[in-house]
Amino acid sequence: MVAKRERSSGLKFGCKTGGNRQFPASRRRPKAGDWSRMIGDVELVRHNSKFIDNIVEEISAQVLSRTYLNVAKYPVGIESRVQDMNELLGVGVNDVRMVGIWGIHGIGKTTIAKAVYNSISHEFEGSCFLENVRENSMEPGGLVQLQKIVLSEILGEEQLELTDVDEGINVIKKRLSRKRVLLILDGVNQMEQLKKLVGGSDWFGLGSRIIITSSDKHLLTGHQVNLIYEVEELDFDEAFELFSWNAFPINKLPDDYAKVAAAIVHYAKGIPLALTIIGSLLCGRSIDQWRITLDDYRRVPNLEIQYILKISYDALEDSVKEVFIDIACFLNGKNKKYVIKMLESCHLNPEYGIEVLIEKAFIIIKKDHIWMNDLIEELGKEIVLRQDSLTGRDRRSKLWFYKNVNHVLSENKGISETKGIVVKSHVADEKHLSSKSFLKATSAKWIFLLIALCLEILSLAFDQASSPSNPHYALFGMMLAIVAVLICILELIYKGKKERVELRRWRTLWWFYYPRPQRRLYGSLPDIYGLVGAISQCICSTVQYVCFIRHDQNPIKVSLWPAIFLICLGVSRLNWIRMDETDGQNE
Repeated sequence: MVAKRERSSGLKFGCKTGGNRQFPASRRRPKAGDWSRMIGDVELVRHNSKFIDNIVEEISAQVLSRTYLNVAKYPVGIESRVQDMNELLGVGVNDVRMVGIWGIHGIGKTTIAKAVYNSISHEFEGSCFLENVRENSMEPGGLVQLQKIVLSEILGEEQLELTDVDEGINVIKKRLSRKRVLLILDGVNQMEQLKKLVGGSDWFGLGSRIIITSSDKHLLTGHQVNLIYEVEELDFDEAFELFSWNAFPINKLPDDYAKVAAAIVHYAKGIPLALTIIGSLLCGRSIDQWRITLDDYRRVPNLEIQYILKISYDALEDSVKEVFIDIACFLNGKNKKYVIKMLESCHLNPEYGIEVLIEKAFIIIKKDHIWMNDLIEELGKEIVLRQDSLTGRDRRSKLWFYKNVNHVLSENKGISETKGIVVKSHVADEKHLSSKSFLKATSAKWIFLLIALCLEILSLAFDQASSPSNPHYALFGMMLAIVAVLICILELIYKGKKERVELRRWRTLWWFYYPRPQRRLYGSLPDIYGLVGAISQCICSTVQYVCFIRHDQNPIKVSLWPAIFLICLGVSRLNWIRMDETDGQNE
């Protein structure tokens, strides 16, 4: 019976099964104690299996419950900005940090905040991205509802009842003060929102990170947010790429569209919102429609872009609005002291107004001059035009366009309501000025060429007169060759400033590039033909001088190099002329 049980169970023990055959002692029949141990091992395995299953279920639940936010359809330029933010956040350091993301509406604050959330949320015990704080807090009981969202998303509890904002504050302090959390408040515009949602660092556990996006820098500093990331506009390459993706999401941007696209990118001034809206609007349209749309936007700005930008304007005080309007209409790009003097004469408070406009990212100060983004300037002018149209047809409170100034003064209509006038040059005057600048640039090119010709003629004369018995002539030729090299370098610097070349990074290399959609390298061989010829002549002149002072014959025919240098100059000049013609066609 035992043997049958062994065969049926597939187990063989050390016992006799018939004949003289006997199993090894190591396969002896287990005793009662052995059965108990085996049963215990089986139970342990079952227990461990359940424990492992519980761990897998818990991890799976955490992974499935983690929410990844939709950042952007085309996240151009996001990676570098997320890296900058991560440096400010310092995730892993055992403290509580509040970091602000500051910039004008449409600059990409929310997009950056979402990308940061996706990259670091897994490192915290709980996380919450609180979107549209400004709009949601304006609803009845809005702040209480926002507190509920923060608690439910971080704690994972849905049934949370809060009677009022004060109770919500106490619950947040009690439940989150020992948790390492990531909390992002997007679109904050009032101090009350910060006080009720993230009142202080002691509300949260060590290692927590609070990110606040706002268009008001004073709001952030007033809440002791000292780490502030200022979002800058996209550079030309990033802006061009983002516009191209929106305008041609499937195919590559055709070459004939690139010229118009470059003009549109310059119009949008690196604001992602404007690039996305205009690019999506032009998607699938012909190049003629692109040109017409661009001309229309230059006269009447896009309403969707204006609506977004006007949100910050509506929140300004009336006195600050007046300062904003005057800068937009008359004083953009002017010296700061001059602007203050002019606005003080209008009985305004310009210093306070300018400070507020800087904090709300409407203007920046560069080299003591006030600068306003072109889209924001258009917003100010459009506001004036709408206000004038509501009060009367002939009323013009501020005049900056030549035809409007001419109409009001010649017809004597609405002049009594006019508060400010700026007369810009007429089209003919602008053409005259542009022709003068063109002549100035052209004359500068001819001056450089004339100097180079004079140097080469003198250098040729000294080279012919030099010999081992007269080495000082070779010295003069060498000095003239060095001067020619310096002249070529100065000409390259002048051309770089004229073309507005930009220092950019391509992979790991930093170099200068033309500000064009093709991103062409500045300083390529066609640009430096003249410099290469001058350096070659300088080397040969130096060799000749060294040979002559040693009373040796020069193995290199130096008299040929001035002619070679002049040929290089001619080729370089032809290349510049061809590029200028191409630029003229693009414009």
